[in-house]
Amino acid sequence: MHKRKQPKILILGLGNPILSDDSVGLKIVDEIEKLLCRNENIDFCKVAISGITILDIISGYKHLVLVDVIKTGREEIGTLNKHDISDFKDSIHLSSPHQLNFPSVIEFAKKIGIPIPVEIDLFTIEVEDIYTFSEECSPGIKREIPEIAREIIKQSGL
Repeated sequence: MHKRKQPKILILGLGNPILSDDSVGLKIVDEIEKLLCRNENIDFCKVAISGITILDIISGYKHLVLVDVIKTGREEIGTLNKHDISDFKDSIHLSSPHQLNFPSVIEFAKKIGIPIPVEIDLFTIEVEDIYTFSEECSPGIKREIPEIAREIIKQSGL
């Protein structure tokens, strides 16, 4: 039996598909996949998880492109930002006070020898509404998705 070689790049969208703008990261990954067509070197994944469970998904890849939303109220809706992992060292996840934030998950993986991506690009998109139950995102952000996807491809060197 021939084992399929794992692609080197993972494009991972985080979000909840039924919470309005929280689904934007997932929709952007769909758009990136359309733009890049079939590329055997890239896997695409969309999940509604956080914390240590993310290690099962990212382990073994050389390059991770992570796409998620953020609501700070300090940026214009639709603003794309690229971050360093250390930018989130003080972040918390409200779904469980026992979950680790992303930088802590990466440190944990390093300490116990789980292979994690050497290159990690973290992208956030400023959004408006992450609380309304809807499979549709806000109109203002919806029309920005194709351009944001193209910019992530450019900034991450895909």
